[in-house]
Amino acid sequence: MRKITFEKVGMKNFGPYIDPLEFEIKDGILTLITGPNGIGKTMSLDAIPYTLYGITTKGAKGDDVVNNIIEKNCHTWVNFKSDDDNYSVNRYHKHTKYKNTVLLSKNGEPPYKKGQKEVLPEIERLFVPKKLFMNTIMFGQKVKDFFTDLGDTDKKEIFRKVLKLEEYVLYYDSAKKELDKINKVTEKLKSNIVVNLTLKKDAKSQGKHQKLLEDEFYKNKQNQLNELEKKKQVNNTLLNQWIDSVNKLKENDTNLESILTEIVAITTDLNNISSVLDAEKQKINSKALQKESEIKDKANEFKTEIINDFKQMVEFIQQGKEKEEKELSKKHLLLINDRSKIRETFIVLKSNEISLQESIDEMADSVLSTELTICPTCEQKITEETRNLLLKKRELLISQKTKLVNDIEIENKKEIEVNKQISDFLKECGKSSQACDIKIKECKLDEEKKKNECQLKLNNSLAKIQEIIKGLEEEIDKKFADKTINLGIKLQKLKDNKTSIENIINNISEQENTIRNIQNDITQIDRDIDRIQKLEFDKIILNAAKRRIVDLNNLLNTSNNNILELEKNQKVILFWKEGFSSRGIPSMLIDDSIPFMNKKVSEYLDKISNGRYIVSFDTLDETKSGEFRDKISVKVIDTETKANKRVQLSGGQTRLIDIATILTLGDLQSKVQEVSFNILLFDEIFDSLDDMNVEFVSKVLRILTSDRSVFVISHKHVDQLEADDVYNFS
Repeated sequence: MRKITFEKVGMKNFGPYIDPLEFEIKDGILTLITGPNGIGKTMSLDAIPYTLYGITTKGAKGDDVVNNIIEKNCHTWVNFKSDDDNYSVNRYHKHTKYKNTVLLSKNGEPPYKKGQKEVLPEIERLFVPKKLFMNTIMFGQKVKDFFTDLGDTDKKEIFRKVLKLEEYVLYYDSAKKELDKINKVTEKLKSNIVVNLTLKKDAKSQGKHQKLLEDEFYKNKQNQLNELEKKKQVNNTLLNQWIDSVNKLKENDTNLESILTEIVAITTDLNNISSVLDAEKQKINSKALQKESEIKDKANEFKTEIINDFKQMVEFIQQGKEKEEKELSKKHLLLINDRSKIRETFIVLKSNEISLQESIDEMADSVLSTELTICPTCEQKITEETRNLLLKKRELLISQKTKLVNDIEIENKKEIEVNKQISDFLKECGKSSQACDIKIKECKLDEEKKKNECQLKLNNSLAKIQEIIKGLEEEIDKKFADKTINLGIKLQKLKDNKTSIENIINNISEQENTIRNIQNDITQIDRDIDRIQKLEFDKIILNAAKRRIVDLNNLLNTSNNNILELEKNQKVILFWKEGFSSRGIPSMLIDDSIPFMNKKVSEYLDKISNGRYIVSFDTLDETKSGEFRDKISVKVIDTETKANKRVQLSGGQTRLIDIATILTLGDLQSKVQEVSFNILLFDEIFDSLDDMNVEFVSKVLRILTSDRSVFVISHKHVDQLEADDVYNFS
């Protein structure tokens, strides 16, 4: 248990006190402060709550506590121990040096808390809240907010502080936050269900459309098969007609053997004549050829010399050109590679630009328009937050596109520069190649010129030889002309017959080809029929729609299951939220504390009133109609007068009950919060008490002094109280 030990309390320029006044607080001492009314006895003890909390028992604070004569430098102080640590609280108001402030020091070190906002929470952490201090440690006269006079709400608040129920408020808030989270997740899941139901509807519509396409596909397939069957029947009819036509042609005499024999005989005769002519001509030609050969040999030798000379010259020029072209080709390839890399980068950037533009276009102005409140895609309400997120996303995409456009422009400039380098390079290559080609062309022109001169001489010589040969051949042809003519006429008649028969044969062949073509068409039609019969509708999209419906059903089932699970958790959290509320566990703890309080208040009343009064605490109060409601009630019974309500008691009787109650609350506080104080403060505790009750109370105060320091303010009944120290203010 944490023990709080007050050691000193002092004041200067506080209320009626100008000179420094300090009380030393010792355990086991009963101190009496006495004097006439209005002299400031209460203010001497009010220095403790004022120093700690910044307010007196009667609500005085700020300028109200400054001495009216000095009007400045108000200073109060309290020294105490908490377990092994020493603390000092100094409060100043209208002070020349410290102004208006309060300082909290520990173990003689500089203040670690300064000002009311820092010191008050620390004091309430070390001690208890102000209301508890006023109801468990200090009993002030005419205190408006003493426990027995408080309303139900304030009584419950004191109980909450005594029983340390504030943490249940945190538990309640945590449960409420968790419940809010569950509600948000549930709403999001429900929103997803709406979206998925829309997607499922779209998938069903797509599947229905694909089913219509499938039916149309098989209908067209059957139509194609019917058309092919009709075409096949037509071809079969034509095939039969062409076969009949071929059979009729084959009935004609198409024997070419006898005609061919006669043609061969006449041809042989003609060949014999021709052979004789050829032999004669051969002799002439042989001599002419020999002469031509000699002339050509000489011409060829001369041409060969010309060709070799010019060939060497052209090869020399060509080698130089090829060597230069190899070097230039390497440089050209490097430039081409650079341009290819630039173009690849350009294509990637352009593709990214198109993708970004598509994303930007998807955020249509109609969706981002402030006049549009319902999303045309998901049919959900568009919140301002959603619209702002879309606008930010669109702005980000536009910024990214602008950067891409700049990058594309840079790559364009690079490509233009490389193209210019390639163009300049090709011009340079063209000039070099053109120079070589001009030299080669000049060589070839010279070569051709000399060859032409040689050929001209050769042609002239050969022409003279041909004129001689022609004259000799004409003389020989005249010898065999008549015989050759007769044989030629007969041969022509035979050839005409042969042609007629061949035409018939060719006609048969053509018609047989037509028959084969028709048969091939029929075969192709059979293949097309087989191919079309094997065709099946592509069900990829249809199956994808079916799978999508299955997936969406799974998602919907999962979402519904998650909602059911969240609803289970929601029930649990609601249970704990209700449990942590003022009607739950805190109320139960208050109920559990009632027996302890009833026991303690009975013990104190036995000592104070010799058992005359019975006080009990309850969390239910009976209304005038006889019903009960949840309320902190204090029931009082005077066993002598049978009075059973606080308003039926005298002021003295009420005072006795208040004393027992404050002592009881103090014991409950020590038990629950495991903290004990070495001080009790009573202001005008004997007011409204007769001599007998003063003796009872005095005995109780003496008993309380066994382990505490008790301060009592009173202006009368001094003799009945056996005080250890007496301060007489006059």
